[in-house]
Amino acid sequence: MLCVISAAGAVWACEWDRGSSRTADWSMRDSAGVTVVYNHPESLSRGCITVTPDPATTIRSGVERGDVTPPLFRVRGGAVLSDGRIAILNAGSRELLFFAADGSYQYAVGGAGRGPGEFVDPTWLGHGDTDSLFVWDTRLMRLSTFDGEGELLASHQVQIDGGEAGPPTIRGRFEDGSFLTYPGPLVFFPSETGVTRLPETYGRHDTETGHTNHLADGLSWETAVGEGRRYSLPFGKTCVAVPLGNALLVGDNGTPAIRYYDMNGRLRRVVEWVSEPIPVTARDRTAYSEHIATVLPSYARLPADARFADDRPRFSSIYSDRSGWIWVKMFAGEWEPPAPWLVFDGNGVLKCEVQAPNRVTVLEIGEGYMLGLQRDELGEETVVLFSLVRTPPNGGGP
Repeated sequence: MLCVISAAGAVWACEWDRGSSRTADWSMRDSAGVTVVYNHPESLSRGCITVTPDPATTIRSGVERGDVTPPLFRVRGGAVLSDGRIAILNAGSRELLFFAADGSYQYAVGGAGRGPGEFVDPTWLGHGDTDSLFVWDTRLMRLSTFDGEGELLASHQVQIDGGEAGPPTIRGRFEDGSFLTYPGPLVFFPSETGVTRLPETYGRHDTETGHTNHLADGLSWETAVGEGRRYSLPFGKTCVAVPLGNALLVGDNGTPAIRYYDMNGRLRRVVEWVSEPIPVTARDRTAYSEHIATVLPSYARLPADARFADDRPRFSSIYSDRSGWIWVKMFAGEWEPPAPWLVFDGNGVLKCEVQAPNRVTVLEIGEGYMLGLQRDELGEETVVLFSLVRTPPNGGGP
C-alpha cells in the first residue's frame, strides 16, 4: 500500500494491492492472510449515533438503604440487566449494588471478607448474555459468578504466572466464556536511566480447564526511570486490550491502529485510520503540571525536571459494545474539553464520530444506552445512564 497526504492534510491518495475492495471512505486488502482495513474518510459523520444530552437515569451517593446510606465510592463496573435494572460494582464497600431501572436502590450482595461471595479488592465486573455477572478480586485471585439477582453461582480460584509483573488481573470476557488476562503492576525496571516500555502479554483463561494460553504481546506505559525514582511519562503511550466476540483487540495508542487476534493468538486483521501526530507543546506541559498539582498530593507530583513525551497519544481507551461495535476515545487531557469517540463496526469500518457527555468514564455500552461514571470536582461519584439513538449510515463493511 502506498498513501500520500497533501500538505494541507486533507486529501489522501492510496494505491492498494490488486484484489482489494474500496469505498469512498475505507479500503481493504489481504496481506499474507491478514486483512487490513484502512479508514480514510474526507469527513466524519456525527449522525449514526447520538447520545442524549441528559441522563435517563441518575444514581447518586446517598441513596437510602433502610437506615444505612451506601456512598458510591471506587465504582469499578456497571451493567444494565435485561429487565432494565442496573448492577454496580462498588469497590469502596466491597459490594454489588442493585438498582431499579429508575435508579432507586434495591439491595446489595457481597461485602468485605474472604468467604464465598465476599470481596477484598474487587476490580472488574463482567456481564454475560444471560445476565450473569462476573466479579474479579485481584487480591484473592478469585472470579465469582452471580446470576442477575445477585445469587452466587460459582467461585473460581485462578492461578496465573505473572512473570516479571505482579499478579495478573482479569479485564474482560470472550464470547466462548473464557476470560482476558492482563498483566499486573510491573515490579521490575531496568537500572539505567531513561524512558522505557517493558513487554507485557495478554492471555485467555479457561475456568473449566484452568488453562491460560498466550494471545498477544504489548508494551507497558511509558515510564521514566532515574536515580532512585520512576514516574509515568506525561502524555506517555500504552497498550489497550479488549475482547470482541471471540477476538482480542490490541491497540498501542502511539499509533492509529487496532490489531485483531483469534483465540489461538494468530493475527487476523489490522484496522487503521488517518491520524497525524500532534506534538506536545510548552503550553501542554504547563497545563499538565498545573493539573497534577491540583489533584495529587505533593509527594506524588512530578519532579521539577520531569521529561514529557514528544507527541500526544492518538487515543485513550477502546471499548467493545454489546452490539459488537468498537468505540475508540480520542485523547484529551482531563483539563481539556472532552474528546470525541470514533465508532467502528465489528469489521473495523469507521462509521462516525460521537461526542459523549463530559467527565464520563464508560462502564458499559449497549444497543441503546451508555452507562457511565461521573466524578465532580470534589471526587463525588455518580452513575449515569444515557440513551443512544443509532441511525447507521448507508454502506456496508468488509
